[in-house]
Amino acid sequence: MATDEKFNAVADQVKGKVTETAGKIMDDKSEIVKGKAQQGVGEAKEKVADLKEKMHRDDLDAHHTTDS
Repeated sequence: MATDEKFNAVADQVKGKVTETAGKIMDDKSEIVKGKAQQGVGEAKEKVADLKEKMHRDDLDAHHTTDS
């Protein structure tokens, strides 16, 4: 679950970087902005995936601690 989300987040970041770079090459400010925005979305998705993963690990640790 979190792995798929993290993969998609990184894919968004890569796509955004490609769009930004293409915008710089073509001197197209709207593509540069679009690329940076897509990178930001990817970074936010990655943070959410990391948080979900941490919460899942903490939940497993809590269950393990109470079961002992």
